[in-house]
Amino acid sequence: MGLDQARAFLDAAAGTRLYALFVLALYLGLRRGELLGLRWEDIDFEKETLTIRRNVQRVGGSLVVTTPKRLQK
Repeated sequence: MGLDQARAFLDAAAGTRLYALFVLALYLGLRRGELLGLRWEDIDFEKETLTIRRNVQRVGGSLVVTTPKRLQK
């Protein structure tokens, strides 16, 4: 997706309830499962950081919350 396409997409999405999700997806390059796993406690407003701690996947027709591979030990 080019810059002009991204701007057009965000312009079209402005005012929708998923706008912030779309901004994160485009700006940070997060995957759908990473976006769906976000919670407010994943944001550190003082340090201005966002930590990806969960991933939501569909497994056998059910949604399953997992740990992203980069966080697994």
